[in-house]
Amino acid sequence: MAAARSRSGLDRRQVLTAAGLGAGVSATAAQAATPQVRVAAPRVDSLENPLGLDNRRPRFSWTLEAGAARDVKQTVYRVTVASNPEALRAGGPLLWDSGKIASDRSLDIAYEGPPLASGQRCWWRVEAWVQDDRPARPSAPAWWEMALLDPDDWTAGWLEAEPEAMRQERLEGVHWVWGETDDAGPRRFRWRFELPEGVKAARVTVSAKDSLAGLWLDGVSLIRPGDRTAWGQGPSFALPDLSPGAHVLAVEVGLRLDEPRPVIGGALAAMLRLTLADGREVRVHAKDGWRTTLDAPEAWQARAHDDSAWSKARPARIVPPCHPWVTGPAVQLRRAFRLDKPVARARLYATALGGYEARLNGRKVGDGVLAPESTDFRTRALYRTYEVTGLLRTGDNVLGAIVGDGWFASPFGFLDMRYAFGPPPRRFSALLDVEHKDGTRTRIETDGQGWRLAASPVVLSEIYDGETYDARLEQAGWDAPGFDDEGWSAARLGETPPCRLAAHVAPPIRPIQTVKIRKVSEPAPGVRILDFGQNVAGWCRIKVKGPAGTAVTLRFAEALRPDGTLNTTSNRRALQTDTYILRGDPAGETFEPRFTFHGFRYVEVTGWPGAFSAEAVEGVVLHSDAALSGAARIDHPLIQAIWRNTLWSQRGNFLGVPTDCPQRDERMGWTGDAQIFWDAAAFNMDVDAFTRRFMGDIRAGQSATGEMPDTAPFWALGQNTPGWADAAVILPWTVWRRYGDTAVIDENWAAMDRWSRRLLETNPDHVWRNGRGMDYGDWLSVDARSRADVTTPKTLVSTAYWAWSTDLLAQMAQASGRTADAARLEALHAAIKEAFVREFVRPDGGVGNDSQTSHILALRFGLVPPALRAASAGRLAADIRRRGTKLSTGFIGTPYILDALADHGHADLAYGLLLQTDLPSWGYQVRQGATTVFERWDGIKDGVVTGSLNHYAFGAVCGFLWRRVIGIDALEPGFKTIAFRPLVDPRLPGAAGTYESAMGRIACAWRRTGDGLAVDVTVPANATARVHLPALPGATVREGRRAITSLQRTETEAIVQVGSGSYAFTVTA
Repeated sequence: MAAARSRSGLDRRQVLTAAGLGAGVSATAAQAATPQVRVAAPRVDSLENPLGLDNRRPRFSWTLEAGAARDVKQTVYRVTVASNPEALRAGGPLLWDSGKIASDRSLDIAYEGPPLASGQRCWWRVEAWVQDDRPARPSAPAWWEMALLDPDDWTAGWLEAEPEAMRQERLEGVHWVWGETDDAGPRRFRWRFELPEGVKAARVTVSAKDSLAGLWLDGVSLIRPGDRTAWGQGPSFALPDLSPGAHVLAVEVGLRLDEPRPVIGGALAAMLRLTLADGREVRVHAKDGWRTTLDAPEAWQARAHDDSAWSKARPARIVPPCHPWVTGPAVQLRRAFRLDKPVARARLYATALGGYEARLNGRKVGDGVLAPESTDFRTRALYRTYEVTGLLRTGDNVLGAIVGDGWFASPFGFLDMRYAFGPPPRRFSALLDVEHKDGTRTRIETDGQGWRLAASPVVLSEIYDGETYDARLEQAGWDAPGFDDEGWSAARLGETPPCRLAAHVAPPIRPIQTVKIRKVSEPAPGVRILDFGQNVAGWCRIKVKGPAGTAVTLRFAEALRPDGTLNTTSNRRALQTDTYILRGDPAGETFEPRFTFHGFRYVEVTGWPGAFSAEAVEGVVLHSDAALSGAARIDHPLIQAIWRNTLWSQRGNFLGVPTDCPQRDERMGWTGDAQIFWDAAAFNMDVDAFTRRFMGDIRAGQSATGEMPDTAPFWALGQNTPGWADAAVILPWTVWRRYGDTAVIDENWAAMDRWSRRLLETNPDHVWRNGRGMDYGDWLSVDARSRADVTTPKTLVSTAYWAWSTDLLAQMAQASGRTADAARLEALHAAIKEAFVREFVRPDGGVGNDSQTSHILALRFGLVPPALRAASAGRLAADIRRRGTKLSTGFIGTPYILDALADHGHADLAYGLLLQTDLPSWGYQVRQGATTVFERWDGIKDGVVTGSLNHYAFGAVCGFLWRRVIGIDALEPGFKTIAFRPLVDPRLPGAAGTYESAMGRIACAWRRTGDGLAVDVTVPANATARVHLPALPGATVREGRRAITSLQRTETEAIVQVGSGSYAFTVTA
């Protein structure tokens, strides 16, 4: 896998705290310095030394570093590739030699050598020349290694990862029943059964789709306040009457037919779990004997009610795509083997249907967690390539794995469906490829031969609910040589899933940092509340000492109630609970989970043995280890807090896919949230590889006819909601513009083009009226009181986005050499724009219903005729002022509101909104003590939590902060040409930021001075820039001590063209 560092080589802490914010260099000093230019930051597919690459035609990129020198430009480059570093240094034999190419390109250079083989490691370097044919110092040798490229390379099987009891329950199946019709009213069911003698305990597990409205045993309700009833995970209820003989289970089920999401149809399944006197568990499935009706008299739930006239239930017509109640402990798998020859190189390729942690000779393999990450397992299973040479030894070895529920088997999505992407069992597949020093190879595979299995101490492992670990069940040394596994069972070889295997090379989810407890309170005896001071995604690591069998429970949440107790409102149905049961080690014990994560600022601790110390618990922050690329310093505490909160929300939701929130029973890759945020996201982090991995799930979610998904992964395909489906175009476009990466266009072109053609097919008049999926509109807009409220016409939202996406698609077609497609799409864009004006724009500058979002989309997407733009912007500004300098926008309008104002003469209002602290505003959230971005403007109102408190969507404003407040933007893909255009306002003393671009470090710092303005900029070598300096006519512009007379001037700006280097500009009246 690839290392996660900034392109300049700084680690993440240095990126966040870097002080190099554009210090000025005088012209004299710069010209006197002549440092050696060197080639730096060699990347393959934007990654440093990637391990396990499956792109057969990878792309190279690099930067130039030139110290204080100015106007450095590459004129020639040469890329050489060899099979080993010795050949690379000697100049041959080479796999590929680009030759000396007269070009200033340093991005998106495709490998053109012979076809690459599975597992092949290639070494490469770059030579470059700058002006006057001066050679730069070549890059240090770098490498990449290919993954397993052909399906036949994966010779490993799939081991079933379940204990015997779990297997037997799976084989018994789920027996779904329903009535003859699907009806909006509740359907009632009755099932008669007999309890045998000697039942000591009994529970009934019921899955009632869509809602369990009631459940009774012999007329006595089994559902208590607070009980979970979500059908997808099979809720369980204790039976109060264990008397032998006849009983009746009565169930009332509600079916949602008005739900705009795909309707599956009604279904009911139930099972009894009986514990007998001898300790045996007996399962009784409710297969036959169900009776059902829509109309039932009072007391129909009673045992004595006569249901003979009711219809017999029939097998459900549509079987829900899940298995709601096959769950159990994680398992440990081990395979002992012997290596009789010294090891030269070894790779482990591993994946699972479930979550896994690979082990080799008693040590964890790799430093990632939560593998495999969330993905559409129907289509692909993501596997990792691990370098394990140093973990092997000559002689006895053991390859092991712990396999839990993970994303595959845990309840998923707002339907909480277990096994939503394929049937059980959990499975594990791995291939250990060992190359010996004599050239021979040894392969250890999950082929069923010699593999042993046992239940693990992880007795519960679910993404939403948490993990329970019983340390008393540990078997020391189980993953190392010398362990006696005689008592373990033979692992079974399972069915190979239909999905393809896909290499996962993007940086994994890793523990990134730890956070300390800020405050400990005790709202009730034995109940401690830990406040970490920051809302994060991750888990807790505890160090505890106590008697065996002591259970320490940690519950996680984002907020507290007024009485100081845990407020789990934003968790919804997710339990977010970890439990550790001590083994009683007198030296103390350490625990942190493996197969879950939580969104939290606060942790409730109960069951702690003895005195509690704040040093005993620390928070562990997790996220996909994409390099932090932007460091901002804005000289206003409110705006700085907005940027900081947004960065924390991005970190808390970049967990394999860009989730909506890390705390509740959702954590899904909402595409609309992503596309509005990607402008900001790509400043804060290097999202190139992360985006390309996520786009694989978006493509998997596309329907056969072309519609795009609202979330990815998701069990239903192609909802095609405007503003959400468009992510399939906007994300690749953003990556191309930020990193100069055309490979992302090629990878997604077929899917994007199919979607575009489908929209035209279903909307031939160029207004997106048909096929609008969930049709969220301007989601969570201020004036909406319910989902039914339309605050901006939905056809306006859809058509504006169609025009915008078509424009972006035409740009990508042109950039990738698809000239015919570009011409076709440009014509389509013109037609959509014409239709938009005809349908929604009025001669007086009115747009749609004159909502703020109506004007914002029309202005920002270039849909208002030039003659009407001032009038449209004026209406937008007037509405904002009428509301007291407040916005009314939701997810769709908010990302563009400040740009729409600033670009059309209302920059003062843009800053007014940015500095607003009353509801609704970003500042209101900060005033409520937010450390991340809220999902709703009123995420906390009068002490009441209304939604997720860690949801990056409204943090899209940070794109504006980077481009217009700090003032860094790309004029060409990859920042080949940069625009520095800070928007200066008297309420802000200054702002600064550094951005690690694909070309190198970019910096801009401006500050107001007593007599004007100072602006310092840094342009990386091989790039150029346009510096827009706020300057009225007659103002003097200097760089260092030198007055600049060669300027392009407007009424409000002086524009300077510069080459690479650092510059210190001043503007005085």
